[in-house]
Amino acid sequence: QNDASKDKFQAVSNFRVGAEALAGPVSIRAGYALYGNPLKFVSGTKERQIVSGGLGFRFTESLYLDIAATYQIYQSGSYIYESENSGHSFIMNHDNRYLHVMATIGCRF
Repeated sequence: QNDASKDKFQAVSNFRVGAEALAGPVSIRAGYALYGNPLKFVSGTKERQIVSGGLGFRFTESLYLDIAATYQIYQSGSYIYESENSGHSFIMNHDNRYLHVMATIGCRF
């Protein structure tokens, strides 16, 4: 099983960086992440990139609002069919781009 795993997977590097700035009751956040693809058998670059940003507002000592957004960019593939004559698999590639926005209202007590 170890040899089968070594045939399918490879070592990857992941990179993440982020920053936050505070200006009184307002905080501004930004970040970037790059995740490598551990699968050997996938052709092309299948890395996942994530760009993020956010704003935080503190209204009182215990009441706050956070708004965050992430934008993900990555490629994926789907097997359409496998040819019995040639033994080759045919893959359809997808370019994926997703925007996620989330707001949180919090109260500390």
